[in-house]
Amino acid sequence: MHFSRILIPGRNCWIADVPVQASGLLIDGRQYYRAFYEVARQAQRSILITGWKFNSHVKLLRGEDAREAGEVDLLEFLRQLCEQKPELRIYILAWDYSWIYAMEWEWGLESKFQHAGGRLQFRFDSEHAVGGSHHQKFVVIDNSVAFVGGLDFNADDWDDRDHLPHNPLRGTSEKPHGPYHDIQASLVGPAALELAKYFKTRWERAGHNGLELHAPLPLASVDVGRPIHGQSVALSLNQPKTMSFPESTLEIRNLYEDAIRAAREMIYMENQYFSADAVANVLAERMEDRSLPALDIAVIQPKQAPGWVEAAAMEPGRLHWIKELSALAERTGHRLRFYYSAAAGRDGNEVATLIHSKLMIVDDRFLTVGSANTSNRSQGLDTELNVSWEANGLEDEALRDSIRTARVDLLAEHCGFLASGGAPPAELQRRRGLVEYLDQLAASRNSRLRFLTPEVILQARQWLGQLEWLGVSLDPKYPIVEEALS
Repeated sequence: MHFSRILIPGRNCWIADVPVQASGLLIDGRQYYRAFYEVARQAQRSILITGWKFNSHVKLLRGEDAREAGEVDLLEFLRQLCEQKPELRIYILAWDYSWIYAMEWEWGLESKFQHAGGRLQFRFDSEHAVGGSHHQKFVVIDNSVAFVGGLDFNADDWDDRDHLPHNPLRGTSEKPHGPYHDIQASLVGPAALELAKYFKTRWERAGHNGLELHAPLPLASVDVGRPIHGQSVALSLNQPKTMSFPESTLEIRNLYEDAIRAAREMIYMENQYFSADAVANVLAERMEDRSLPALDIAVIQPKQAPGWVEAAAMEPGRLHWIKELSALAERTGHRLRFYYSAAAGRDGNEVATLIHSKLMIVDDRFLTVGSANTSNRSQGLDTELNVSWEANGLEDEALRDSIRTARVDLLAEHCGFLASGGAPPAELQRRRGLVEYLDQLAASRNSRLRFLTPEVILQARQWLGQLEWLGVSLDPKYPIVEEALS
């Protein structure tokens, strides 16, 4: 069976069909940090890192993983690599953060990360849209291996796939945090060089120089995590217009719209937010199209936003769209459900997992993952990066099978089958009927899956209902300057 192609260069990706020798999903911080640590130790010439937030002393390995390891603190680990490898250059580019986050960000990072001779450089990048941020999180090592997704090198990002209610390895001993879920894609091959070229562009447009690209250097071994058996990937950007980036592009927003329109059986999403009007409107448009078959649409989200700033900005939009889309699904015969995942704590009360991942799977033939949230600002204001795989035709059977296996693996984690050591039920492989089965799990309370409803969101923050009723939005769709002119 052949399908109309979703990935279109110039519309929803800047490059499609860039070859990869291997690729996969590293699920949760333990897998990603461990993979980065092992690949970075093999680096010969370059390590390029960009992110939204950094901690200099985040521990890359913890518990059993750290027992036989050497230095595992990020800053000291990178310094040691420079000392051991005179040819190695490490460049770190961070968002020049807003004053709103001044008390949460580690100060003095630029001086802490400097290395004698300039072989380790940390720089801030403020060349983003007014009111926006650089939200991309990716790494390129020796221009041959790359990691792309939602994870930063931040003390609050680490967890393992059991998502225990209480885990002393999470956060720091002074400031532990709760269960936390995220995903980072791993890419081996020419796609890494394309990302290195993009990093160089951002580095230079931020006013820095001295970064020279070298030919890719193959690495001996790379843990790609959950394998995705595609021979190529596509890379997509959201890059709003700025003085240094006059060529505004919203490829990821177009990607979400095109993939949703192409759905014939199922859409599976994991995302930290759900306030993007562009995404919700195209979902509504797809559900209203009576010429196409009804869909199973399962969305995994956090129970609540982690802080009051995020709650005020994002929750009114989420409340609105959960109500609107759920009602529309009832009228049109689609099966749409929002869920969250939680485990019982020591006191018997549930401890929810913070879903920070940004992933969408359509019909088990298309998968995209990256830094872009389904929020207005991610889809129109912030700088974002996604990687995608697409299967077309019977010749891509291995790719489709690997996408389905990844989806089942993720659902098994959220439902608690991984933590209990049980095998994922065959029912998780369904596309049609998936929501019906997930509803059974959520209703039975024998799994970690829970129904996410407006009432659940409002339990701890009743004031959010007033913001929604007033139509207050702190989640802008466009750069402030463009909004003022529109």
